[in-house]
Amino acid sequence: MRQVRRARSGPGDERRYRRPEPGSVTLAGHRETYLRGLRNVKRDDEVIVTTPSGDFRHAVEWTQVVEPQDVHVLDGGHERSLTLVTCFPFAYVGSAPLRFIVRAREVADRVR
Repeated sequence: MRQVRRARSGPGDERRYRRPEPGSVTLAGHRETYLRGLRNVKRDDEVIVTTPSGDFRHAVEWTQVVEPQDVHVLDGGHERSLTLVTCFPFAYVGSAPLRFIVRAREVADRVR
């Protein structure tokens, strides 16, 4: 995975999160800051992504811990899905050796 330049200012996606185009979006962020709440995420939790185009609601389908080179988990296919990526374990001191993946499906068009 290429490093996302916006990681210090918040989760980022190099293509920028623009809907309503079809397909999946992957956002990566630091486990100590913007994505720290993922440590408690579970199936069917709601994730709302706020963009200049509106707010988009997603429902968590699954979580998985993988090696950094296991990029197959980033393939969301052609469905409207969201993949969140952060380092794991959450309480690890230093550069964490694994990645925590959250996959969610879009459940509604713009919320606002």
